[in-house]
Amino acid sequence: MTAEQACDSEVLERRLLEGVFEEAMEGIIITDADAIMLHVNRAFAELTGYSREELIGQNPRILQSGHQEPHFYRDMWNAVLAIGRWQGEIWDRRKNGELAVMQVAIRTVHNTGDCKHYIGFFSDITERKRQQERTEGLAFYDALTGLPNRTLFFDRVDQALLEAQRRGGMVAVCCLDLNDFKPINDRYGHLAGDEVLAATAFRLQASLRAHDTVARLGGDEFGLLLGGLHSAQEADGLLARLLNAVAQPKELSSGEIVSVTASLGVAIYPETGSDFETLMNHADEAMYSAKREQESQARFFRVETAA
Repeated sequence: MTAEQACDSEVLERRLLEGVFEEAMEGIIITDADAIMLHVNRAFAELTGYSREELIGQNPRILQSGHQEPHFYRDMWNAVLAIGRWQGEIWDRRKNGELAVMQVAIRTVHNTGDCKHYIGFFSDITERKRQQERTEGLAFYDALTGLPNRTLFFDRVDQALLEAQRRGGMVAVCCLDLNDFKPINDRYGHLAGDEVLAATAFRLQASLRAHDTVARLGGDEFGLLLGGLHSAQEADGLLARLLNAVAQPKELSSGEIVSVTASLGVAIYPETGSDFETLMNHADEAMYSAKREQESQARFFRVETAA
């Protein structure tokens, strides 16, 4: 091959690489060793909303959204420096302020000596993540109240039990059922009943601690998970507050004022069960015992009094 042919071959190869870089569907950036952007392709500019002129000479941190903890980026760069690559999802912020979820891959390219560059590949997966969240919402959350459903409640209880086994402490699993809910449906209609359920869900959430869980198990029955307890008595004040919140009058969209009370059954780990099914059965039994007395109260399941 002549020198002229070699030169032509190099020019062709460079043009091909430039064409691939420019026409790639993924956003691509090339930075120097200090992570300053030297080159960006058209797709990256379109993903971010910035012009190339605005991006060149900048650090990619201009895209940071604030959704990641500081240690996220530290761990990311530690991986890049240690093994020469990293891949994962990053929440970025476009120029117009919109949040976007990017699938990102970073590679180190070593040149002669200590000289090196970094190449970043960016794909916008925002819509895919939203669809995933919608699907998970249908699978794990109640459509009316927005509360976790039985499936997610089971998982939360299971995790709380594992934590209690490792660290000690007690966990309360509760079943709460509304009293006199059916007459509201019969008199005012099912839309009014839905309003009562939604209001009850809101009040229960507002009365719980941040690390507790309330779930809608079905109909007018709710499940409660109280973790990190040191004694059964510790739950008394919280349960009384929950029952009082539920019993407060509610104004329907029609202007009618209605009131419902609730019966609540409680089972304590490890005293009265060590798994979800046992604890739920015992809490349910205690709840029906409270309901038979027709009072708004919390009843603890006791092994010695179980039929």
